[in-house]
Amino acid sequence: MLENATLRGEQLRAGLRGIAALHAELTQVRGLGLMVGSEFAVGGKGLAGAKGAKGLVKAVLKGCEERGLLLLSAGTYDSTIRWIPPLNVSESEIDEGLAAFGYALDAALKSRDAGE
Repeated sequence: MLENATLRGEQLRAGLRGIAALHAELTQVRGLGLMVGSEFAVGGKGLAGAKGAKGLVKAVLKGCEERGLLLLSAGTYDSTIRWIPPLNVSESEIDEGLAAFGYALDAALKSRDAGE
């Protein structure tokens, strides 16, 4: 199970970094094994960006939940999305989770941009 957690964690971080390459708001992907954090910033760097990301993170979490993916917000300003899948998660389940997350992020950004 340890080997699976290591491999799936690498898969998850690589997938999130691919999503981050498409969206400047996803500023950092970090973690060990399957405990992964996706940090967002909106409207600046550092604390200002973290404070500005709370609404986006909330919208992404809602979109993920609507697609059957339960994630948590974390951090002082709720600017990080925390991933903690089970140790026996499969490769296809990670792919499904990344797809749901990417879709929810795209939808949240489009909604935000339409409201501006």
